[in-house]
Amino acid sequence: MRRMQGLDTAMFEAETPTMHLHVVGVLVLDPATAPPGWGHDTVVDLLGERIHLLPPLRWRAVTVPGGIDQPRWIEDPDFDLRHHVHHVTLDAPGDGEALARVVGGIAGVPLDRSRPLWEMHVVDGAADGSVALVAKLHHAFMDGGAGSELLSSLFDLTPEPEPVPEPDEPWTPDVVPHPLWLLGASAGGALTKLGRIPGASVATARGVVAATRRRLDGTPSAGGLMGPSTPINGPLSADRAVAFTQCSLAQVKRTRAAFGVTVNDVMLAAVTTALRDELLERGALPDRPLVAMMPISERSDGELEFSNRTAAVAVALPVHVEDPVERLRAVHELALDAKHRHATRGVGALEDWLTLVPPALVRAVARTITEAKLARFLPPAFNLVLSNIPGPPIPLHLAGARVTHLYPMGPLFEGVGINVTLLSQGDTIDIGVLSCPDLVDDPGRVGRRFLAALDDLARLADDTGRASPGAPAPASPQESTPR
Repeated sequence: MRRMQGLDTAMFEAETPTMHLHVVGVLVLDPATAPPGWGHDTVVDLLGERIHLLPPLRWRAVTVPGGIDQPRWIEDPDFDLRHHVHHVTLDAPGDGEALARVVGGIAGVPLDRSRPLWEMHVVDGAADGSVALVAKLHHAFMDGGAGSELLSSLFDLTPEPEPVPEPDEPWTPDVVPHPLWLLGASAGGALTKLGRIPGASVATARGVVAATRRRLDGTPSAGGLMGPSTPINGPLSADRAVAFTQCSLAQVKRTRAAFGVTVNDVMLAAVTTALRDELLERGALPDRPLVAMMPISERSDGELEFSNRTAAVAVALPVHVEDPVERLRAVHELALDAKHRHATRGVGALEDWLTLVPPALVRAVARTITEAKLARFLPPAFNLVLSNIPGPPIPLHLAGARVTHLYPMGPLFEGVGINVTLLSQGDTIDIGVLSCPDLVDDPGRVGRRFLAALDDLARLADDTGRASPGAPAPASPQESTPR
């Protein structure tokens, strides 16, 4: 039995009927390299062989009475793989749009809290013979880095699966703890929580001082700003729509080199342009930047703990800048500012503060915001969620089937209608766009505008005489995979 950490608890308790805090990954697989009959049973067998390498998949959440302390994870005594792996067949014509509709339906349903918080859907019926594996995992037990580590145990480097080591010891399920026992165990953690206050206070004060200094210096920043009110922001419904697209990493690198920026800058600039075009079409372009919330990994090298070790950094996206090259230059400066703000704030401050907040209070605040539809009246803290994830540089296989694409999609938060997540895989960047259709009715349109923006920047990069915005800079902070 283990206690949820502060950010894990926030993700668990803040979930509402319209704000689903799970992440979705869509793996598109080519079964031509696998034995015949690749499908639902193949995935069940694979998970059965490797479940001891995937410990969170058998964790079930147990809450403390009254929400006075963090929930506990227990080894689920009722665990059954077949409750978690499902089979879906696409409607004709079995194209990408049919897959997107299925994934949108999966993304719009919360996970069953009486069981471990994950499920997988094997989706066949594609016209091209591919099979999709849609993994849905709750954010309460993993961030991008933990998710990457979790899913990596399912992959092999060749179509021939590697031998799987036996577990060190047999799995032992827990007994569901009595509520009175949970109350007693919670009392013992009070002093530990109080011990986090000094460190959290120092880290927060350091970040405030650094932000103030940069503001007085005139450095452009999104720190401390609210996002402008836009049509892509407002109360969420339970429905979700998704879209998938891809671009060439080599093309992005050529653009990066031509303008002396980073790959991350180019991707952020393309997202900025796509949203600028979206808002222009809707007659709602603001006169100041949008604010994107970017999850930033705080994991140390080699850290494999299954929990959330991330911070949220605000990155300004200058949609109001008309010229695309000037827009890229502005993105470059604003991304540097985000990096500096993250560095000066200190690692772990968010986790420390959230550990001190009673879970019942997190739950009450989230439900009040949702049920009162406060997003209709308040300016958004941020306009979108945006993640740029470094993925595997080499081909991967799952039970013999080759992984051709991996589309990640993070959650939507109340008031925020779109999430754009980018993941590099070899020479391709796969982009997953998830939206609330009440706010962004066609995420595929945003994806097409993103690709058009990348093409425009590539053409401009080929023009001679363009000035560089400066020497190449280190990559902006990124979440490190499953996100």
